[in-house]
Amino acid sequence: MEFAVQVAGASGQGYPSGTVTLADGGTAFAQIPLDSSGQASLNTCAPMYGDSVYPHFSALPCFSVGSHSFSASYSGDFSFSPSPTPPAASQSETVIIPPGQAMIWVSSAPLNSSGLLNVPNTLTAIVYSSSSGATLPTGTVQFFMNSTALGSPVTLSGNPAQVSIQNVVFQQGKFTLSANYSGDSNYTPGSSVMPSTWGNPLGWTGTTTTATINPGQTATFNLTLSALNYTGQVPLSCSPGADPYQPSAYPVGTTCSVSPASVDFTSSVTSAPVVVTIGSTAQSRLTPAPFRTLPFTLPPVLAFVLWSARRRRLRMLIPCVVAVLAISAMSSCGGGGGSTTSSPVPTVPPATSVQFTVSAPYSISTGPGSSEGGAVLATVTVNINP
Repeated sequence: MEFAVQVAGASGQGYPSGTVTLADGGTAFAQIPLDSSGQASLNTCAPMYGDSVYPHFSALPCFSVGSHSFSASYSGDFSFSPSPTPPAASQSETVIIPPGQAMIWVSSAPLNSSGLLNVPNTLTAIVYSSSSGATLPTGTVQFFMNSTALGSPVTLSGNPAQVSIQNVVFQQGKFTLSANYSGDSNYTPGSSVMPSTWGNPLGWTGTTTTATINPGQTATFNLTLSALNYTGQVPLSCSPGADPYQPSAYPVGTTCSVSPASVDFTSSVTSAPVVVTIGSTAQSRLTPAPFRTLPFTLPPVLAFVLWSARRRRLRMLIPCVVAVLAISAMSSCGGGGGSTTSSPVPTVPPATSVQFTVSAPYSISTGPGSSEGGAVLATVTVNINP
C-alpha cells in the first residue's frame, strides 16, 4: 500500500520542509520527511519476494481487512505553519481494504527412494500471502485427485501455514491433483491445480524392496514393469549401487540377476512380471583374521643370535635357536606358568546393507531420425546378517 503526501502553502510560493505524520483512526503509525519539493511517500505491506520500488517498503505490517480512516498532519517549519488539528478533510481519506488472495504451493514426497509407482506419498500444501508483513492465513485445505476427495479438510498450522496428508498412492496414467483453500476473514478462497502424468512411459510396481538374509542365502523380489502408451523392446539390467550410469563395485560374494532379460511391450502387452534375485555367499560376511603380535621372547632371541654370531659358527647355533623359538611359542600360547592376557571378546557387527538398481531404458521417436529416451529405475536393498 502506498501513501503519497503533498504539502503546499496557501500562496503557492516556496516548498515546505519538515515531516508528515501518518495516522490510522487517529493513531500515528509513521513519520516521514518531506523532500525538497514538499512531497513525501511511504510504501507498506512489502511483497514476499523482491523490493524494486522506491521508496523501498517499510517494515510496517500490512493493514487489516476492513475500513480505515487515514490522515496526514504536517509539523511546520520556520516558514510554514503546522496543519490544522483535527485534520481537515483534505488531510484525510477513508480506505476499505478487501481480503487478499493467498498463494498455494503443493508438493509430494515418496515414502522411500525405491522408485516404485505404488509407494505411498506425502502431500504438502503451503498457503502464504503475497506480502511478508501480512497476517498468516488460517482455515483448511482439501486435497483432491481428479474429483475424488483425499480424506477430510485439514486445518492449517505453523509458519508458513501448511498442511500434509500421508499414504497417497498415485495410479499410473494422467490425473489432476488439486488443493482447495477455504479462505478466512483476511484471504479469499483459492485452489492450486496440477495436471500430472505418473509412470510415463514406464513404471515399476511391487510389494517390497527390502529383505534380510543370512550369508549363502538369496533374496527374491517380484516386481512388475508396466507401460503407458509405449511399445517396443525394453532390456533389463541390474547393477550395484543407486546409479546405474556410475555403478559401484559388486560387494564381495554378492550377485544380482533379472528375469526376463527384456520385455516386449505391444498394444496388448502392457505389463510384465520381473523377478530380481540377489545372491550371497559366505564370503559376503568374512572378515580378515585378527593381527597377532610376535611372541614377547622373539626380540631377546634375535639379540642372542647376533651377539653369538661373532664368537661361534652360525651352524652350531641353529639347534639352540630352534629350541628357544619353540619354548617362546609355547609360552606365548599360555603353556607357561606365568600370567596370560586374553583377547577381547569380539562384538557382533551389524548386518551389511547392499543396494542394487534395476534399470529399464526406453526410447521414444520424436520425428524422422530423432528420438529421446531415459530409464526408469527400481532400487532394492538386502541386509546380510553377520
